[in-house]
Amino acid sequence: VEHPFDGAPVSVGGEPGPFQAPAWDGDRRAYAIASPEPTLVVEDTTDGSITEIGTFSGLVSFDLAAGRLVYVVVGGEDPDAAAVSFQPTPRLRSGELVVLDLESGERTRVGADDILSVAWSPDGSALIYLTLRESRTALGWNTWSDGEPVEHEAFVPSPLFARDYLPFLDQYARSQTMWSPMSDAFAFAGTLTDGTSGVFVQAVAGGPPVRVSDGDHVSWSAGP
Repeated sequence: VEHPFDGAPVSVGGEPGPFQAPAWDGDRRAYAIASPEPTLVVEDTTDGSITEIGTFSGLVSFDLAAGRLVYVVVGGEDPDAAAVSFQPTPRLRSGELVVLDLESGERTRVGADDILSVAWSPDGSALIYLTLRESRTALGWNTWSDGEPVEHEAFVPSPLFARDYLPFLDQYARSQTMWSPMSDAFAFAGTLTDGTSGVFVQAVAGGPPVRVSDGDHVSWSAGP
């Protein structure tokens, strides 16, 4: 339920699916519903039309910016075993990170396997996504901007980030961000493979992360 300023509740529509924080961009918003199985949808608030992006099992992480939706299904079942030939809504494959252009309908596969979370930069030009690394004992940030993904240095997250933020990154996405306001870098906290700990700034273009301070968690300013 959405509450406008006049106080009258307005139903968003659709039975809620597995809890996922919604994402929005201008007149569009994305969220998960159960109809009758979990389905990722995008709603156009100008006319109330709803587009079903795909059904899924497990959990889905997604974000919306500049007319593009990015999503990845985490912990889902084998999509080939679950697919039905006459199913009108496509089945989203587990583990695949996909960018969907909402105007053209074109889907671009960015990556796959062990993807934990994903978020657009403030201007919608680049993606950041987190993957398991080093035999699943470390994590690593990756960036993508309409080309080949860039894999950044592996790290072990701080206990604070791993416990209190990592499982809930979707929920925090609209209240804080690791992205710089200029969309050219992001910040994170943890310990690098060489043992250096603290807060680091990583350029999207690549290169080693730059340590800027001690700390267990970091959030960048939401505005320029």
